[in-house]
Amino acid sequence: MNNKDADYETERKKAFLYIEDGEYDTASEILDEIWEVDPENAWVYIGRYLIENKLESLEDLEYDESYDVLENSDHTTWLEYNEESRY
Repeated sequence: MNNKDADYETERKKAFLYIEDGEYDTASEILDEIWEVDPENAWVYIGRYLIENKLESLEDLEYDESYDVLENSDHTTWLEYNEESRY
């Protein structure tokens, strides 16, 4: 892992700690900064989903059976971006 990856990992962990504390605005700012330099970072999208749905941990995700990734425009954009980058 290079320094850049370590910095992203540190920032990601910080964002998820803010999510756990319910400090969604601060977490969102950190995730936006990561997204600006690494739009393919899946953790950004997971964090955004947690924030949008006021969930505080990854464990909370297992109880949300109603979520449809294709109906969420932010996640659909990510899926389209990654689909295009495959070719």
